[in-house]
Amino acid sequence: MTDLADWLAGIGLANYAATFAEQEIDFELLPLLTEGDVHDLGLPIGARRKLLAALAALRGEHAVRSEAAERRSEAERRQLTVMFVDLAQSTPLALRLDPETMGDVLRAFQDAVTGEISRLGYVAKLMGDGVLAYFGWPRANENDAERAVAAALAITEAVARLESPTGEKLACRIGIATGMVVVGELVGQGVAQEHTVVGPTPNLAARLQEAAGLGEIMIADMTRRLLGSGFIVESMGDRLLKGHKEPVPLFRVLRQELRETRFPTRGTVDLGPMFGREADLALLRNAWEQAKSGRGGTVLLTGEAGIGKSRLVQALTGDVAADNPALQVFQCSPLHRENPFWPVVRAFPAMAPMIEPPAGGSNRRGSRHDIARTIADELLRFAGRGPAPLVFEDAQWADRATIDLLRLLVEAVAETPALLIVTSRIRGQPRLGPTPSLVQLALARLDGAAAAALLAATAGRHPLSSRFTNDILARSDGVPLFIEEMTKAIIETTPAGGAVTVPATLRDSLVARLDASPTMKAVAQIASCIGRDFAEAMVFQIADVPQDELQEGLTALFGAGLLLATSDGQFRFKHALVCDIAYESLLTPRRQKLHQRIAEAIEAMSGGTAQNEPETLAHHWFAAGQDGRAEPYWLRARHRLAHWQEQLDALADYLEIGGGEVIPFPRPAVSPKIH
Repeated sequence: MTDLADWLAGIGLANYAATFAEQEIDFELLPLLTEGDVHDLGLPIGARRKLLAALAALRGEHAVRSEAAERRSEAERRQLTVMFVDLAQSTPLALRLDPETMGDVLRAFQDAVTGEISRLGYVAKLMGDGVLAYFGWPRANENDAERAVAAALAITEAVARLESPTGEKLACRIGIATGMVVVGELVGQGVAQEHTVVGPTPNLAARLQEAAGLGEIMIADMTRRLLGSGFIVESMGDRLLKGHKEPVPLFRVLRQELRETRFPTRGTVDLGPMFGREADLALLRNAWEQAKSGRGGTVLLTGEAGIGKSRLVQALTGDVAADNPALQVFQCSPLHRENPFWPVVRAFPAMAPMIEPPAGGSNRRGSRHDIARTIADELLRFAGRGPAPLVFEDAQWADRATIDLLRLLVEAVAETPALLIVTSRIRGQPRLGPTPSLVQLALARLDGAAAAALLAATAGRHPLSSRFTNDILARSDGVPLFIEEMTKAIIETTPAGGAVTVPATLRDSLVARLDASPTMKAVAQIASCIGRDFAEAMVFQIADVPQDELQEGLTALFGAGLLLATSDGQFRFKHALVCDIAYESLLTPRRQKLHQRIAEAIEAMSGGTAQNEPETLAHHWFAAGQDGRAEPYWLRARHRLAHWQEQLDALADYLEIGGGEVIPFPRPAVSPKIH
């Protein structure tokens, strides 16, 4: 990775390295800087022009790398949200209008639709009076279904503002569906080239669009389940759609519902008990008691996605409800990282006029600081009336102006009856300064007992078999969200003898972590065929991508916190589900080829590895689709297991004869297909 200071020195701007560090700009962010961002840095005109020229050159290199990555991309399996938008009543309109005039209407319609889609998704195809869009490809986001529905609502409003030359109001119909597809294969030639999407999801989205009324948005059941509580959705019952043998449940989106946080609250849903967080909750309670006595402070609550930060805050606010606190919650958003003071304006729309750029072209940085100071004073004025928790959720998405506001609040709350709680993921957490009243609380994963208790509470009246229970506990890695969603998915969708798969509710979030870098995803896919634990040497030996890309991908996986080094040259996926999702994204031919290379590499190892690990070789040969080469290793593995079982039985007999305690040993069921 290139060092920012070296790059600045190379263009003669080494003196400004501290300025970039102060604004938390690293080398990876440089291609994203706008001219306005450069102006905000406060550089002299000469340095500013030199920087803009260097950024333009850097973006050219960045674009070349992106195009190369796009050329390398191939078809893969992934969860995708598909949207079809159709201009309603277009055929009668075309019959009444001159073709040239109708062309103008279609262009206006397409511009309105693609403008809204481009902010949140990917425009896949223009089809005259229709538009096809993808959310979740070529890059996934953890909330792709929400992005699709938010875009759909904006589209219906934008199209409703359009009129035909004869004064007729235009309207559209929209269908949205989510499901597993194979996407990315490039077909066609020249201008007709496009990336195909194969699976039932596009067809379902098209049929939902046909079922929608004028100005309506119709969504599938899977999309509805992924929306959470941020939208008002109406069930339209089951309907038999064209091409479907069974009736399909339909849901109509009415509007978006603004909530204090993106999570359900205790008043809207039973949150259930919390496990393994007693010490963390005690720390928050102690901070609250100090704030009540006039010695306010700040708690920066950090942890990975799904670890339970917001759940802990909700537990605290529920505990202190008897104090009648003036609770204020501000939710940051990944869609509004460029909107100054977005979470505050969202909570208090009356403050919106305060953030407008000042008249007369005065310095924007100074104005932003003054606005932040005014907002801080206003928020603390409320806190002065009584004890008040101020909660800023998901600060990893906070805009720069909100970060300025948080730094001011951290300094100011110390002399007030206010407790400032800032939640953030580890990557992107804000730097709030070395203030004595600031306490950082990093949430760890749940231990085995707490994880098992959460699983049992989530399952409720649907106790799971020991096989499912052990599988969930092993693959969820103590992350509460993973435990809950995997448990719910098994109860709702998995048959008694079925395999546990990654829940749909987690897929977008997990794939988004890998989509951050094409090389990172490529290495993760290769390593996932080896297993959750793998050797760097094995990855380099079997890989079907260039060596420099492998090294870049490994570095990116470490930088993203997705890999752990267990020993010299040995690595482990931090989350089993990330390994699973990388593996599931591979199409069968490439997956089988990688397993074949792994098996051949193990067979070629010296030191009797092939003899000592017959079960590993059987697994890879079965996964490679070569049962004939797998069978001998499977038979050898079964023989070894039987041998050890006999030894354990003999040991048990000896202990029983000698009066010792007999240690029960379960006899595993051996399957002829262990993959």
